[in-house]
Amino acid sequence: NDTITIDHTQQHFSTAGFVRFNTVSISDFESPTGVTVKGDCTLCYLGSHFYNPSAKRNPNGIIFPFELLFVWALCVGIFLYVWFFLRPLIDVPLDRKIKRYSLIIHLIALASAFLLLDVEVGILFGTSALSSLVTQGFSSGTAALFLLEALIWVIGFCILGIPLQLLSYAILRYLGIGKGGSGVWKAIGDLSIWVFSWFYLLLFINILLSVIDFNRLFAIG
Repeated sequence: NDTITIDHTQQHFSTAGFVRFNTVSISDFESPTGVTVKGDCTLCYLGSHFYNPSAKRNPNGIIFPFELLFVWALCVGIFLYVWFFLRPLIDVPLDRKIKRYSLIIHLIALASAFLLLDVEVGILFGTSALSSLVTQGFSSGTAALFLLEALIWVIGFCILGIPLQLLSYAILRYLGIGKGGSGVWKAIGDLSIWVFSWFYLLLFINILLSVIDFNRLFAIG
């Protein structure tokens, strides 16, 4: 068993792990207890899970994100209030005006969300689906990265995209915008997937790792 100090907390791992450093310094080469390694890292795998600040005191790197329950409750509550109680009328001229740009907004947001998600994966893991496609072409590694990002996309949409789409729809409806604003609230849902990856990507990867024992599938260390 080995320990590593991250953010002033002791983290433990008993199998092979790895760290991706931004900066690193190695000292105490002649110390009887071994060398000292210090640095700023973007990713730390502790043998069974990835370290993440939101769950740094949990041995499995998992803590329930209660704030997401608040987001769901708030978004659904506002949606139901606007839909069933306020029932605002549609401003037809405004709705038609918004509809002209709605699809363009959606497509721009969709492309931006995918690129931002790909960048986030690249920052964490050192490679991403698009960068792998450019450097390796269509390979099994590239396919695996696209599959990973697709999985993140689905999870992010279900967890954060849906409630924020409901909230966006309710706000647009309150402003008198109906079907013409569909591309706008869909765009909000797309961009929320990047927000999800920014805050919760490692947390939900740890949940996946707790369900699937990759150390048995790929025995190392």
